[in-house]
This record gives sequence, structure tokens and C-alpha cells, in this order.
Amino acid sequence: MLTLSFAGIFAKDIFGEKRLSIIYFTSGILSSIITLCFHPDNYVGLGASGAIFGMIGAIFGVSCANGFKDNKTIIFVTSGYLLLNVLFGLITNSDNVVHISGFLIGALVSWLFFIRK
Repeated sequence: MLTLSFAGIFAKDIFGEKRLSIIYFTSGILSSIITLCFHPDNYVGLGASGAIFGMIGAIFGVSCANGFKDNKTIIFVTSGYLLLNVLFGLITNSDNVVHISGFLIGALVSWLFFIRK
């Protein structure tokens, strides 16, 4: 919830409410569909981590699209957050597929928004 609060405020300033909602729900829904492809039929997923990682991926994506020079800290923090959560997920048996796919979907959607401007 803390990540949702901090990343949400930051992402809302970047994208606005409408685009952030699109990023959030698209990342959440598509990452859930992708994770179902990697797990057995009786798999049950719970939570909003795919959507939250999508938000973080969107911040990463727009920072990369704007150029690495001025956004090194943001790129380092967002990619480090993903890496630490994946490593922690290996220890705790979390669903890394939903985390990684949410991050990548968020980055892609934000990049698509960026090139349309």
C-alpha cells in the first residue's frame, strides 16, 4: 500500500488521472492474464501487484523515453525496485510473472502515450 501511495502520487503528476487509470487497469488485467498462462489450471492469484508494478514500469518507461541523462535516479530506483522484488519473490514464492509482466506492460503503455504526444 505504501508503494501504491508514493508511486501513485508521482505517476499521477506525470500522466494525469485518465492516463494513469488506463495504465493501472491495463497492467493489472493483462498481467493477470499472462500469469494464468504460466501457472496450472487450479492457480489462484490475489492482489493488485501487477497493476502497481505497471505504474512503476510506466514511470520507468516515460523516464527512458525522455532520455537517460536527466532521469538516471528514477530509472535506477524503478529498475532496482523490480529487481529487489523479483529476488524477494524467489525467496517467498511470490508470483514474479505478474510482477515482471505488469512492469513491462506499464512501461510499454507509457511509452505509447509518450510517442503520441
